[in-house]
Amino acid sequence: MAFVEFPQKGQLHNLPQLRQIDGEGIFYRFTLDGHLIGIELRGEIVKFLRVIPMPDVKGEQMA
Repeated sequence: MAFVEFPQKGQLHNLPQLRQIDGEGIFYRFTLDGHLIGIELRGEIVKFLRVIPMPDVKGEQMA
């Protein structure tokens, strides 16, 4: 689902929780449809590095 919704979001700055994670402005992360997504941006090229389902921690208690 993340790959389907990504192109529909338009500008990268419209992505929810978009955060730069390096000093050069190449690597970013954001959340979309319950997934944490890491991308590399080089000009107009977007490379998906990681797509990880976010854990459901609602209702879970630590023992």
